[in-house]
Amino acid sequence: MTGPAVVVTGGTRGIGLGLARELLARDARVAICGRSREPVDKAVAGLGGGAIGVVCDMADRAQVQALWDAAAEAFGRVDHWVNNAGVSTARRPLAELPPEQLEAVVSANLLGVMHGSAVAVRGMAAQGGGTVWNMGGARQRRPNRPRPDRLRRDQAGRRLPDLRPGQGGRGRAGEGRAPVARHGRHRSARPGLLPRGAG
Repeated sequence: MTGPAVVVTGGTRGIGLGLARELLARDARVAICGRSREPVDKAVAGLGGGAIGVVCDMADRAQVQALWDAAAEAFGRVDHWVNNAGVSTARRPLAELPPEQLEAVVSANLLGVMHGSAVAVRGMAAQGGGTVWNMGGARQRRPNRPRPDRLRRDQAGRRLPDLRPGQGGRGRAGEGRAPVARHGRHRSARPGLLPRGAG
Protein backbone atom coordinates (compact mmCIF):
# COMPACT_ATOMS: atom_id res chain seq x y z
CA MET A 1 0.00 0.00 0.00
CA THR A 2 1.27 3.42 -0.93
CA GLY A 3 -1.61 5.66 0.16
CA PRO A 4 -1.60 8.16 3.01
CA ALA A 5 -0.57 7.07 6.51
CA VAL A 6 -3.32 7.48 9.09
CA VAL A 7 -3.38 7.01 12.86
CA VAL A 8 -6.81 6.14 14.29
CA THR A 9 -6.80 6.21 18.08
CA GLY A 10 -9.08 3.73 19.77
CA GLY A 11 -9.36 1.76 16.54
CA THR A 12 -9.85 -1.68 18.06
CA ARG A 13 -13.65 -1.67 17.86
CA GLY A 14 -16.71 0.31 16.89
CA ILE A 15 -16.42 3.39 14.72
CA GLY A 16 -12.63 3.46 14.97
CA LEU A 17 -12.27 -0.10 13.70
CA GLY A 18 -14.76 0.54 10.92
CA LEU A 19 -12.90 3.69 9.93
CA ALA A 20 -9.60 1.81 9.86
CA ARG A 21 -11.14 -0.89 7.67
CA GLU A 22 -12.51 1.64 5.18
CA LEU A 23 -9.23 3.54 5.03
CA LEU A 24 -7.35 0.33 4.27
CA ALA A 25 -9.84 -0.45 1.51
CA ARG A 26 -8.86 2.88 -0.03
CA ASP A 27 -5.15 2.00 -0.04
CA ALA A 28 -4.27 3.92 3.13
CA ARG A 29 -1.80 2.62 5.68
CA VAL A 30 -3.29 2.63 9.17
CA ALA A 31 -2.04 2.55 12.74
CA ILE A 32 -4.56 1.83 15.49
CA CYS A 33 -4.21 1.74 19.25
CA GLY A 34 -5.90 0.41 22.35
CA ARG A 35 -5.15 0.19 26.03
CA SER A 36 -4.68 -3.60 26.10
CA ARG A 37 -2.55 -5.90 23.94
CA GLU A 38 -5.17 -8.57 23.23
CA PRO A 39 -7.80 -6.36 21.55
CA VAL A 40 -5.07 -4.54 19.61
CA ASP A 41 -3.64 -7.79 18.24
CA LYS A 42 -7.12 -9.11 17.43
CA ALA A 43 -8.06 -5.95 15.54
CA VAL A 44 -4.81 -5.88 13.56
CA ALA A 45 -5.22 -9.54 12.60
CA GLY A 46 -8.72 -8.80 11.34
CA LEU A 47 -7.60 -5.75 9.37
CA GLY A 48 -4.82 -7.59 7.56
CA GLY A 49 -1.94 -6.06 5.63
CA GLY A 50 -1.27 -2.35 5.84
CA ALA A 51 -2.23 -2.03 9.52
CA ILE A 52 -0.15 -1.88 12.67
CA GLY A 53 -1.31 -1.78 16.28
CA VAL A 54 0.19 -0.12 19.35
CA VAL A 55 -0.80 -0.43 23.00
CA CYS A 56 -1.41 3.14 24.15
CA ASP A 57 -3.24 4.96 26.92
CA MET A 58 -4.18 8.27 25.34
CA ALA A 59 -4.15 9.97 28.75
CA ASP A 60 -0.38 9.37 28.95
CA ARG A 61 1.61 11.82 26.78
CA ALA A 62 4.65 9.54 26.63
CA GLN A 63 2.55 6.66 25.32
CA VAL A 64 0.90 8.93 22.76
CA GLN A 65 4.33 10.02 21.57
CA ALA A 66 5.31 6.36 21.29
CA LEU A 67 2.24 5.78 19.10
CA TRP A 68 3.31 8.58 16.77
CA ASP A 69 6.87 7.28 16.67
CA ALA A 70 5.73 3.74 15.83
CA ALA A 71 3.50 4.96 12.99
CA ALA A 72 6.15 7.32 11.62
CA GLU A 73 8.76 4.56 11.71
CA ALA A 74 6.46 2.04 10.01
CA PHE A 75 5.10 4.37 7.32
CA GLY A 76 7.77 7.05 6.98
CA ARG A 77 5.37 9.83 8.03
CA VAL A 78 1.85 10.39 9.39
CA ASP A 79 -0.48 12.23 7.02
CA HIS A 80 -3.63 12.15 9.14
CA TRP A 81 -4.27 11.72 12.86
CA VAL A 82 -7.81 10.84 13.97
CA ASN A 83 -8.64 11.41 17.65
CA ASN A 84 -11.32 8.76 18.00
CA ALA A 85 -10.58 7.08 21.34
CA GLY A 86 -13.08 7.74 24.10
CA VAL A 87 -15.07 6.21 26.93
CA SER A 88 -18.48 6.80 28.49
CA THR A 89 -20.01 6.36 31.91
CA ALA A 90 -22.75 4.02 33.03
CA ARG A 91 -26.26 5.25 32.20
CA ARG A 92 -27.00 6.62 35.64
CA PRO A 93 -27.70 10.08 37.08
CA LEU A 94 -24.56 12.17 37.50
CA ALA A 95 -24.91 12.26 41.29
CA GLU A 96 -24.82 8.46 41.41
CA LEU A 97 -21.69 8.02 39.31
CA PRO A 98 -18.51 7.12 41.20
CA PRO A 99 -15.68 9.65 40.90
CA GLU A 100 -13.39 7.15 39.16
CA GLN A 101 -15.82 6.90 36.23
CA LEU A 102 -15.89 10.66 35.81
CA GLU A 103 -12.10 10.83 36.01
CA ALA A 104 -11.79 8.10 33.37
CA VAL A 105 -14.06 10.05 31.00
CA VAL A 106 -12.11 13.28 31.46
CA SER A 107 -8.78 11.48 31.04
CA ALA A 108 -9.77 9.73 27.81
CA ASN A 109 -12.14 12.20 26.19
CA LEU A 110 -10.43 15.46 27.11
CA LEU A 111 -6.79 14.81 27.98
CA GLY A 112 -6.55 12.09 25.35
CA VAL A 113 -7.64 14.45 22.60
CA MET A 114 -5.34 17.20 23.86
CA HIS A 115 -2.33 14.90 24.09
CA GLY A 116 -3.09 13.39 20.70
CA SER A 117 -3.49 16.76 19.04
CA ALA A 118 -0.34 18.17 20.63
CA VAL A 119 1.82 15.22 19.61
CA ALA A 120 0.38 15.12 16.09
CA VAL A 121 0.67 18.84 15.43
CA ARG A 122 4.26 18.90 16.63
CA GLY A 123 5.17 15.90 14.49
CA MET A 124 3.37 17.23 11.42
CA ALA A 125 5.04 20.61 11.75
CA ALA A 126 8.40 18.87 11.77
CA GLN A 127 7.61 16.72 8.72
CA GLY A 128 6.06 19.56 6.72
CA GLY A 129 2.30 18.91 6.87
CA GLY A 130 -0.64 16.75 7.86
CA THR A 131 -4.14 17.00 9.32
CA VAL A 132 -5.69 16.31 12.71
CA TRP A 133 -9.30 15.13 12.94
CA ASN A 134 -11.37 15.09 16.15
CA MET A 135 -14.31 12.75 16.27
CA GLY A 136 -17.35 13.64 18.33
CA GLY A 137 -20.99 12.72 18.51
CA ALA A 138 -24.43 13.18 19.94
CA ARG A 139 -26.81 10.56 21.23
CA GLN A 140 -29.30 9.48 18.61
CA ARG A 141 -32.02 8.86 21.18
CA ARG A 142 -33.04 11.64 23.51
CA PRO A 143 -35.91 10.25 25.61
CA ASN A 144 -35.78 13.23 27.97
CA ARG A 145 -35.33 15.90 25.33
CA PRO A 146 -37.48 18.93 26.21
CA ARG A 147 -40.25 19.78 23.78
CA PRO A 148 -39.91 23.35 22.45
CA ASP A 149 -43.66 23.93 22.68
CA ARG A 150 -43.41 23.39 26.46
CA LEU A 151 -40.65 25.97 26.87
CA ARG A 152 -42.23 29.07 25.39
CA ARG A 153 -42.85 30.84 28.69
CA ASP A 154 -40.49 31.51 31.57
CA GLN A 155 -41.36 31.25 35.26
CA ALA A 156 -42.93 34.69 35.20
CA GLY A 157 -45.16 33.67 32.33
CA ARG A 158 -43.34 35.78 29.75
CA ARG A 159 -43.25 34.38 26.24
CA LEU A 160 -39.91 33.01 25.05
CA PRO A 161 -38.62 32.73 21.47
CA ASP A 162 -39.54 29.59 19.56
CA LEU A 163 -36.33 27.61 19.09
CA ARG A 164 -37.68 24.93 16.79
CA PRO A 165 -35.80 24.48 13.49
CA GLY A 166 -37.17 26.88 10.93
CA GLN A 167 -38.90 29.07 13.52
CA GLY A 168 -36.83 32.13 14.33
CA GLY A 169 -37.29 34.28 17.39
CA ARG A 170 -37.63 37.31 15.11
CA GLY A 171 -39.60 35.61 12.38
CA ARG A 172 -36.77 34.51 10.09
CA ALA A 173 -36.52 30.88 9.07
CA GLY A 174 -33.78 28.98 10.83
CA GLU A 175 -32.98 31.67 13.37
CA GLY A 176 -32.48 30.32 16.87
CA ARG A 177 -31.38 26.86 15.78
CA ALA A 178 -28.39 25.31 17.51
CA PRO A 179 -27.20 22.45 15.30
CA VAL A 180 -25.12 19.71 16.94
CA ALA A 181 -21.78 19.04 15.28
CA ARG A 182 -21.29 15.31 14.76
CA HIS A 183 -17.57 15.56 14.05
CA GLY A 184 -14.92 18.16 13.56
CA ARG A 185 -11.43 18.63 12.30
CA HIS A 186 -8.39 20.80 12.75
CA ARG A 187 -6.18 21.30 9.72
CA SER A 188 -2.71 21.73 11.12
CA ALA A 189 -1.00 22.13 7.76
CA ARG A 190 -1.50 21.62 4.05
CA PRO A 191 -5.09 20.69 3.10
CA GLY A 192 -6.30 18.29 0.47
CA LEU A 193 -4.74 15.08 1.78
CA LEU A 194 -8.03 13.24 2.14
CA PRO A 195 -10.27 12.18 -0.76
CA ARG A 196 -12.93 14.64 -1.83
CA GLY A 197 -16.03 14.37 0.29
CA ALA A 198 -14.27 12.98 3.38
CA GLY A 199 -15.54 14.74 6.47
